[in-house]
Amino acid sequence: MQKLLTRVAQANTLLCVGLDPTGSDEDVTRRLPQVIAETAPYAAAFKPNLAFFLSRDNGTQLLRQVVAAVPDGIPVILDGKFGDIANTAMHYAQFAYDVVGA
Repeated sequence: MQKLLTRVAQANTLLCVGLDPTGSDEDVTRRLPQVIAETAPYAAAFKPNLAFFLSRDNGTQLLRQVVAAVPDGIPVILDGKFGDIANTAMHYAQFAYDVVGA
């Protein structure tokens, strides 16, 4: 949370850029880094929607690439509905932090 508050103060913005990719994997691989680069100066955070990534054959790898494209200092908020029992929630958290690197 502190990373987000710091970014909001530094960039003087509340803009959270949602990343809900559609189209082929090739189009997404080409387009999302461009969207991130063009909106980063105005963004408080980027928010990839996990459902749009996890439904793809190589969605986890694509999500990692997207997270890596976000400049340092700008938080990534993974948009996932993980309201489940503690054991399951722990696995979702492990996926978010350890696998994706958010």
